[in-house]
Amino acid sequence: MSKTLLQKIADFAHLEIDQQKSALLSAFDEWRGENEQIDDVCVVGIRIG
Repeated sequence: MSKTLLQKIADFAHLEIDQQKSALLSAFDEWRGENEQIDDVCVVGIRIG
């Protein structure tokens, strides 16, 4: 799963930070599907420049 997450982050890197958040949340919801979330998830974004 971590390779998929890293690929998604790389795919979204060209987007603005707020668009990255939205795209990542959408991808997570799609991945999770109808399953209940049982673990905590934390992703931190840092703007450089």
